[in-house]
Amino acid sequence: MNRRQRLVGAGLLGVLLLGCLTTGGSSSQLTSERSQVFFQNSGGAAQEVAQGGNRTLSDGDEAWTQSQGRALLKFSDLWLRLYDDTTLHADDVTPASIKLALGQGATLAGKTPSASDRVEITAGDPPTARIIIAGTLLMIAQPAQGGPTVVRLFSGTAAVIGLRTGESERIPAPGWAIIEPDGRIRRPDDGEVRQLARDRGWWDAFAEIEREAAGFGPPAARLPADRVTLVFEPDSQTACAQPPVLELAEPQADGLLARVEGRVAPGCADDPVGKLVIEWGDGSAAAGELPARHLYAEPGAYTIIARAISERGRQSVVQRAVTLRQPAPALPNLVAKIVKAPEKATCGQQLGDSVTALVANTGKADAGGFYLSLYLSEDAKITAQDHALSPVVRPDLRVAPSLRTAAASGLTYIEGLAAGQSQEVGLRGANQIPTSLPEGTRTYWLGVIADDTAAIREGDEADNASPGWPIVIGCLK
Repeated sequence: MNRRQRLVGAGLLGVLLLGCLTTGGSSSQLTSERSQVFFQNSGGAAQEVAQGGNRTLSDGDEAWTQSQGRALLKFSDLWLRLYDDTTLHADDVTPASIKLALGQGATLAGKTPSASDRVEITAGDPPTARIIIAGTLLMIAQPAQGGPTVVRLFSGTAAVIGLRTGESERIPAPGWAIIEPDGRIRRPDDGEVRQLARDRGWWDAFAEIEREAAGFGPPAARLPADRVTLVFEPDSQTACAQPPVLELAEPQADGLLARVEGRVAPGCADDPVGKLVIEWGDGSAAAGELPARHLYAEPGAYTIIARAISERGRQSVVQRAVTLRQPAPALPNLVAKIVKAPEKATCGQQLGDSVTALVANTGKADAGGFYLSLYLSEDAKITAQDHALSPVVRPDLRVAPSLRTAAASGLTYIEGLAAGQSQEVGLRGANQIPTSLPEGTRTYWLGVIADDTAAIREGDEADNASPGWPIVIGCLK
């Protein structure tokens, strides 16, 4: 467990960042403005900085605050304020470059125009977003447990970059940008960010940073109060009238079973979701949570309606269509292959029991009794139109013969195979090579067909024949 894991709780990172001195520098002055301020230089031990105390922050050092802590960092052309649960690592602090890493939280950032060559802040741990500042005053918000990075620009410009996609966009003031964890960049309005602040519990921290944006920092970087729009005023939070957030994915159907997934969240921080009701379109409805499942009695097309109702009675409604089909019955599936057979033979020769086949039921249901017949083909594809070496099954033997009766007729009969079962079977009967084959020596193919009388209903009726087994047959006339 690293130091940050030990000392920083799950909370919100707030940084107010501005700048105004005139020359580059290679360190920052850290001042503890309230209790719960900590510092660790590169390779050193963590230490708490008493209120009013100072430390120098250089490359590789880290500063953080906890609970209600607050700290002010002054670089040569940059001011940076840390609020509450905040982590900040100095990656590169030189006259030509300031690169800082925010592990979590919400940030108000800025610098004196053209004072340093580059100011860059990464957000997230591990980082998912990068913000490059050029004479700006801006806020960055990053949740402690991951999620979207929120950027608010008050003045100047900033380039925002999603590190996982490389997507980038330049944001003009005033404006917002949201960098999703997967790197996508969106441009939300005030209303969407208010809702996000309520959902994430960021409202109070955003409001504090917003109040301090006007007039904060060195003279060259300060904004007058009329340049800062108060998006997070207390009365705008209590006056929230948004319905619950309800997101519903397309339903998934498995036979007559439907499953829906999605998300429900309060639309207002002070108005929790009271219940979620799902109407399944077949006359049934139930209160519950997502994901949800429902088993229908009949196949058909249905409309699923989900209603999220807040404790104050506000509703959000989402509809989704789903089509249910009768599930296919579970059936057996018989396949076979030859595992032992002669490689040479002559016309008229009886192969007898020298041929062994492996028969398997790869279906989802047990198979009853069936015959296994041996064929000789002029090519490697075995069909029922090839030379039958096994006797033809008489009509009186087609239905449930005994093994003894079948064997007496020179037939190979298997009494049944359970789903997933396989069995090696020796072919019965004379299995004589036809004497009618053309004179000479050439290659033929032996093969077996499981259930060639079609006694078993199967999931696939086209894969009962085995691959061909090559056999060289010589015939003299």
